[in-house]
Amino acid sequence: MTKYTVIELLKELSNGNTEQAKIYAKEQLALYMDTVIEKETYIEAYNNSEKKKILIDAHVDQIGLIVTHIEDNGLLKFASVGGVDPAILPASEVFVYGNEKISGVITSIPPHLSKNDKKKVKKIEDLYIDCGFSNKDEALTKVNLGDIITFSSDFKMLNENIALGKSFDDRSGIVAILYALDKLKNAKKCKNLVIILSDLEEIGEIGAKIAAKNADADIAIAVDVSFAKSTDEPKEKCGKLGKGPMLGISPTLNKNITKCIINAARKNNIPHQLEVMASLTSTNADQYSGIGIPSATVSIPLRYMHSPCEMLNVNDVINTGELLADYIMYNF
Repeated sequence: MTKYTVIELLKELSNGNTEQAKIYAKEQLALYMDTVIEKETYIEAYNNSEKKKILIDAHVDQIGLIVTHIEDNGLLKFASVGGVDPAILPASEVFVYGNEKISGVITSIPPHLSKNDKKKVKKIEDLYIDCGFSNKDEALTKVNLGDIITFSSDFKMLNENIALGKSFDDRSGIVAILYALDKLKNAKKCKNLVIILSDLEEIGEIGAKIAAKNADADIAIAVDVSFAKSTDEPKEKCGKLGKGPMLGISPTLNKNITKCIINAARKNNIPHQLEVMASLTSTNADQYSGIGIPSATVSIPLRYMHSPCEMLNVNDVINTGELLADYIMYNF
C-alpha cells in the first residue's frame, strides 16, 4: 500500500459521517477478510481459522452533535455526542444530516456586542445552529429531532506529511489496520485475525463492551489516537508528531504483549514512543482487558483532538500499520 493510498483512505473515511464511514470501511475490509458482518454496535471481520486469534480494534464513530429542539424562529438546539469542548463551537460550520445534508453555522456574538462577555464560554445549551431557516415550519421540512450533526471540515494535506481534518479519532486507526492487512495478505497471516470496528466509543466504549463479551480471541490490541504536543499540553502526557506510534504502558495492559510489540518495533527499526498511563487507558482496550483478554494499545499521535480540525503525520499512520503487521508476522 502506497503513501498516496493511505492519504486517500484517510480522506474517504474522515470526510463522512459515521454511517458513511461504516459503508466504506466494510468495502475495504472485504478486500482482505472472508466475512464482514455489521452488528448493532460494531463491525466484525474474520477468516475461518482454528489457530490462536488476535483481535484488533479501532472505533469508527466520531464526536458530534444531535438535534434536540427546533425553535419557532428556525434555529436548532443541540446536545453533544461525545467530548465536545463548548469553547470551540461558536462560528463553527456544521452539516446536519436531516432529510438531506444541510449546511449550518453555530451561533456566535460579534465582538462589538460582547465586550463584557469576552472571557465567558457559553454552555452548549446556550448555543444554536443557524441553517438559514426563517421559521420552525420551514425547518421541519428538512430537519428532525435526533438528526446527527458533524463538523464540516474537509480533509486537506498541509504538506507532503501533515494532514488536517475531522474524525481522525479514530478513522486513522482504521487506516492503520487496513495498511497492516495489506502487508499481511501475501504472508497469509490474515487467517489469525479478528477485526472489530466498534461504534459508540465516544460515549462510553459501548461497541467494544458488547464486542468483548462475544469475542473469540486470545489477544486484543486497541488501535486509537493519543495526544501529540503542540503548545501548552503537559509533556509527560504527550507524544510528538512524526515520531511513530505511541505504545501503551499501564497496569491494565498485558506486559508481555507490550514487550513483544516494542521488540518488533526495535527489530524492524520502526520509530515509536512510549505512553505511560497510571490506570485505565480510556481506550477500548479497557473493555477487552476487563473481561480477561490480554490487551495492548498502539496509538497514533494526534494534535487538536476532539476538534473540527485534527492534525496528524501520515507517516505515523503508516508506521502504526507497519508495526501491527510486523508484530503479527513474527508472533503468530
